[in-house]
Formats: sequence, structure tokens, C-alpha cells
Amino acid sequence: MFGLGADLGVNVLLDSNLLVGVEGDLAWLNNDSYEGQIHGKLGLGAEVALADNLSLKAEYQYQYDFDNSSEDAHVAKIGFNWHF
Repeated sequence: MFGLGADLGVNVLLDSNLLVGVEGDLAWLNNDSYEGQIHGKLGLGAEVALADNLSLKAEYQYQYDFDNSSEDAHVAKIGFNWHF
């Protein structure tokens, strides 16, 4: 499945190796549906600065469905972040 979306969040780097934050995102999926999430973050993904305010990120998420365990998902995300 393919999607296109946007996210907004706040991250704090506690030391050089530990990031904590909260993020919300909304995505349009290729089957003409929408999906939104709010989630906490702990750890470090991969993010590379492209310019002073722009970075490229890659992350992996394991999404567990508490209501129906057959709906668990492995999600890979690649995107750009604008820092202000």
C-alpha cells in the first residue's frame, strides 16, 4: 500500500543517543481512504540534514492492533522534515 501524508510533532534529544517526542500524522492512501495517528516516540530513527531547516528521515514502525491481533502491521516511512 502506498500513501502520501504530513506529520507534525515535537522531539527532544535527551542526550546524544536518546530522542523522546510526540507526533501526529494524517495520510491519504492509494485506495482513496485516509489514516491518522498520534503516537509517542522513543529512540532514534535515521535522519540526515539536507539544509539548515530541511532533513530527510526514514523510520520503521510496528503497529499492534489491540482489538484484533491479525491486523498488526509493519510500516516503513520515508519523508522530509521542515525544522522551525
